[in-house]
Amino acid sequence: MHAARHLADPAGTFEAVPSIRWARSPRSADVLAVVTRWGRIGPVELRPADRLVVRPEGDAPPGTLLLLVPRGRGNPMVGRRQRGELVAEPGSVPTAAERWRAAGRLAAVERDLERAVVPPGRWWLATGAEVRAGEAAELDAVLRERFRAARRDGSLPAGSGIAATREAALALAATAPAGSVRYEVRAPELPPVRRVLPGPWPASAAPARRRGGVQLSLFGDSRPAASPSRSPDAASPR
Repeated sequence: MHAARHLADPAGTFEAVPSIRWARSPRSADVLAVVTRWGRIGPVELRPADRLVVRPEGDAPPGTLLLLVPRGRGNPMVGRRQRGELVAEPGSVPTAAERWRAAGRLAAVERDLERAVVPPGRWWLATGAEVRAGEAAELDAVLRERFRAARRDGSLPAGSGIAATREAALALAATAPAGSVRYEVRAPELPPVRRVLPGPWPASAAPARRRGGVQLSLFGDSRPAASPSRSPDAASPR
């Protein structure tokens, strides 16, 4: 379903908030967080189990996606700088500077080779010293063949990098752990019309109910009215 949605909306008009958690025991020091629920920010798609590679923000161009981390307890989220202030994406939701700070720019998304899916468009793929350029479907086929060959041989293939330029692809491949692929994350140009898909939570909570189907009142006493007492001289059935 997610792949079909991506192909049907390559411009990223429809977006969804991903769920992100801190990475535990990452294989690389530059991996700070992991995606636990699918999400999409413009054309950037984040899938469950994706690992987020974070580098120093430096002089990143405007609109660069950042990893926002809380001051204190909490989980990170994706955002960007907008007119000097941090906003959460998707939706460009303002954040409080007292609560959130930028840990760095989102440089790449790391996936296991068996889960590799190349984003739409034309990219460079680097694996070791081998470098080639091609469309997404062509590079997908190359990665699938590499995975099948590794399973037949029982080996762990070298890491790969996918980027918009040859140099960037080689740089990502040099840092990708064996058996994984790193995708370059570019500053997306968000469309003028954006719709953030609702999350999996209900729109409104169901009213609380007592046993027997009696609804609780928020203001008054919700106990059911007492039934009229039976007269002492009332005849009881035999």
